[in-house]
Amino acid sequence: MFLSLPIPYAMERDIVLTWVPSTELLLLQGTPSIKRYSVLVNKDGSLKDVKDKFLKMLTTDDSSIISQNVVLAQVINGGNVNILDERTLLSYVNFKKDLYAIEVVQPSSCTKYLDCDNVTNESIGKPDTKSEVALSWHVCSICLEEVFDEHLTIHPPCGGMICSSCLEVTVQYYQNENFACPICNHQIVSNDYKQFVEPGSNDAINRKVLVPVLFRRKLDNMKLELFGHPTIFSLYSQTDSNFIGNLVQSVVLSLNSSSNFDIVITDAAGIRCGLCEQRDTCTGCLISDSVKLKPGNCLTIHFNHENIDQIVQMDKSMSQRRNLNFVTLDDCVAKFSEIEYLTCDCAWYCPQCKCNQPAAKRMTVSRWPIVLIVHLKRFHYKDGKGCKLQSLIDFPLSKFMPSVLCTNKTEQSSCPEYELYACICHSGTLNEGHYTSFAKHEDKWYYFNDDIYTQLEPSESNRDGVYVLFYKKAGFN
Repeated sequence: MFLSLPIPYAMERDIVLTWVPSTELLLLQGTPSIKRYSVLVNKDGSLKDVKDKFLKMLTTDDSSIISQNVVLAQVINGGNVNILDERTLLSYVNFKKDLYAIEVVQPSSCTKYLDCDNVTNESIGKPDTKSEVALSWHVCSICLEEVFDEHLTIHPPCGGMICSSCLEVTVQYYQNENFACPICNHQIVSNDYKQFVEPGSNDAINRKVLVPVLFRRKLDNMKLELFGHPTIFSLYSQTDSNFIGNLVQSVVLSLNSSSNFDIVITDAAGIRCGLCEQRDTCTGCLISDSVKLKPGNCLTIHFNHENIDQIVQMDKSMSQRRNLNFVTLDDCVAKFSEIEYLTCDCAWYCPQCKCNQPAAKRMTVSRWPIVLIVHLKRFHYKDGKGCKLQSLIDFPLSKFMPSVLCTNKTEQSSCPEYELYACICHSGTLNEGHYTSFAKHEDKWYYFNDDIYTQLEPSESNRDGVYVLFYKKAGFN
């Protein structure tokens, strides 16, 4: 009998995700609810699949969460928060960095905990006119950074934009001579670039910006270090400092800290200033009365000699993790015997009803053969492309009992034992590779590689890539 078995978990990826809810949830629940999850998704999926699967794992306490307010981000040592595009395929994500799901703190979610008597629409930066809308930021064509409108210049014929700093450097490099526009490639002079928006003009748009909020403390040796788990504020680029202070106060309350703190604007790493030019010496400028924020800026809450630890709870999924690259032959048999439900276009044709009906299908064995050949489906095809599954399969040399394939539990006790007498291994890829084999002769194992053979028994160190297994009933010669 020939069995073609699937390899379970081979197309799945186990992703560890740290969940940071908004300040509102932290305060309502009274205890830190930062939690770590293990999310199992298909390797060919995207970050949106990770987010959707994770949101389904949340408890009823988190039922009020709006999907659009949750972002996925990579975090390095408590800083360098990189917000990811949900459309990104998992194959392009660097999972050596910590992955976070962060619920963005919206100003409205914190007002019930704050003293907002002095907070007005004008101070918040909430758009009151049609010109103040949350549009995407313009990007400099040279440095590729998102820049304030008043710091941009535009070449009207082609619409190409470069920031004032890049224009100044370009003019100096070409010594005030003609240079090629990076967009249309026409020879131009610096005067051909016009100011996109005049400084102080009402035409400047107050855009939305997602601002990471980091936690920093000063150690006894006066060194600075980040700690805890960052959160994210959704703010307008021009915002009143009092309003930011109230939002930050709600975050500090969730830490159960009564220490004094400063709010500084830093770069993504949280150690150097994100505003001034003295980055070698400045560790962050204090927020002023009217703060202007742009993508790349971080609000860093700085504590002096504060010993605060954010407790991270472990979801039950973390205790259920397994090595997806190590699979037993019994796992493959169990996957093969799973019940498949036939519905809709795949419905079963019932000979009694004379029409298609929903049904459940399961593969079982009614009579056991003397020789059992097991083929492992190592080659996977999707969207016209193929790949080889490199999972390690642990298979027994003797006492193999695929009793899960029996029709009922009564027959499982009579399932025969099988012992291995040969196997074929494949190394390489879908398009090219090499076959080797093991075979048992007179109770001795031999390894065959082209025209060379040696006496060698299959073991964990040399049987990776097993492709076809040959079993016979125990005691049969």
